[in-house]
Amino acid sequence: TDQLERWREYFCELLNVHSTVDPYVINEVQITAPSRLDLERQNVQPSFEEVKRALNQMKSRKAPRSDEVTADILKAGGEPMIKWLHEIFTDMWENEQVVKG
Repeated sequence: TDQLERWREYFCELLNVHSTVDPYVINEVQITAPSRLDLERQNVQPSFEEVKRALNQMKSRKAPRSDEVTADILKAGGEPMIKWLHEIFTDMWENEQVVKG
């Protein structure tokens, strides 16, 4: 049909564009493999200290995201908050699932 032909033309024009990137440059891009340390870290669940350090590195006095929880609120929770977060992260790591909120 005419409509099908028009769709074919449209997508041919849309997707078949000439690249302005030099193929030599693309071939020169080097992909580096992850370091041994990075690979090892992927197999170790997050530690309490890692969660604590990450929380402390979060910037204070920033606008909340869609969940309306700020870093200031999390930091104000102290050690009990860190323990709670660590339990959540450990559970997600062990089950290989992210909690959706």
